Amino acid sequence: MFVVTLSRKKALRAALVILAVFIGIAVGIAAVLTSINTGAVETMLPIYSVERADNKISLTFDCAWGNSNTDELLAILEEHGVVATFFVTGEFAEKYPDDVRRFAAAGHEIANHSDAHPHVKGMNINNLIDDTREAERKITMVTGTVPTLYRSPYGEYDVNSIKTVEGLGYKFVQWSVDSIDWQEPDPATIVKRVVNQTVPGSILLFHNDLENTTQALPEVLTKLRQAGFEFVKTSELIYYDDYYIDHAGKQIRDVRTFLPADHNPALAEAIEIVRTRLTFDEIASLRNGISPVIVAKISPHLSAEQLRALTELTVTDAEAIMAAFLDENPEHFNEYPENYFDIFDFEQKDGNHVGDGVPDVPQNVGDDAHGVPQAEHFYKDGMPDLNELLEDNSLDLNELHEGSISELNEYFGGTLPDLNQILAEIDEK
Repeated sequence: MFVVTLSRKKALRAALVILAVFIGIAVGIAAVLTSINTGAVETMLPIYSVERADNKISLTFDCAWGNSNTDELLAILEEHGVVATFFVTGEFAEKYPDDVRRFAAAGHEIANHSDAHPHVKGMNINNLIDDTREAERKITMVTGTVPTLYRSPYGEYDVNSIKTVEGLGYKFVQWSVDSIDWQEPDPATIVKRVVNQTVPGSILLFHNDLENTTQALPEVLTKLRQAGFEFVKTSELIYYDDYYIDHAGKQIRDVRTFLPADHNPALAEAIEIVRTRLTFDEIASLRNGISPVIVAKISPHLSAEQLRALTELTVTDAEAIMAAFLDENPEHFNEYPENYFDIFDFEQKDGNHVGDGVPDVPQNVGDDAHGVPQAEHFYKDGMPDLNELLEDNSLDLNELHEGSISELNEYFGGTLPDLNQILAEIDEK
């Protein structure tokens, strides 16, 4: 039997060599495993709709083939005072340049619908770039304006097509309400479908060169206007910064970007809900604390944890909500006195106000510049004891989520309860 005798020093060296070999093998295996397609699919969606705190929607037309109803479309849109976004192919712009110029001259938006109307899902990236750029070139030649929105033919897409198109500087936009005019249903079917499905932030899909579109459009526009919707160009409906897209393709303003880095996650969730359900004046009142009136209005939409988080709302947090609200709805600036936003450190640029929303003066003295009462105005001496009311069954906390303001007032003799008391009682139960 052959025996190798190693000194302690040599044995240690051999052990280290063996360990290094094993580490090398492990690293190699890891590299191979990470290079293998495990079947995980990266998800990425275009913009199908937009979460809006107002009633803005966008009317869009895809133009790829003929131009039989251009005159009628332009006349209908002008009669109803509606702006639209026309997604045109490069071939359409090349074949019907006068139509595209007329769309643009009437104040409508011209967007990119590809050049040759290809199937972009699985398309070679270089071919997709060439097709998109060619359409851009033709549209720009006709209108003098470079398009910034893209809609794929047939509504097709995959992760690579979205990344490629957005890498070219476009927003990839689909639709949330399909008129199905391309299936050539009767006008009444189109009207019913579109009117019933439209909600704030909807993007409506129609096609030009279809007779049923021309026949249905006047009634669609009339009914949507009567329902309180406002038509804007798609580029005016969507967000460009500080947003995320949910699983359904809805683009949502991410209010968390307006909050401090160490904000409470439950507070961010609550703010997302609050900002779409309160008026600007109500949001402004949050600087003074959350009032019982606000509690009664939003409690059906919030969990107990989110309600509790709102009690921690600071002035800076409230200003962040205001900043997000005004970022979405700059037209609200015109509804307030000229100096109203001075206290929030907003500056006006090109008709819009921008700023960090942090107040430059204390906010706890009297009423603010727009008549929003301070916290002490909400809470009066002599408020009834919540525990006593609960003991004699005068108040069911569950009814806070169902009753109206007036009904709640009756429980408290005209004075609503303090939120902290409500939350404390919830904890006890």
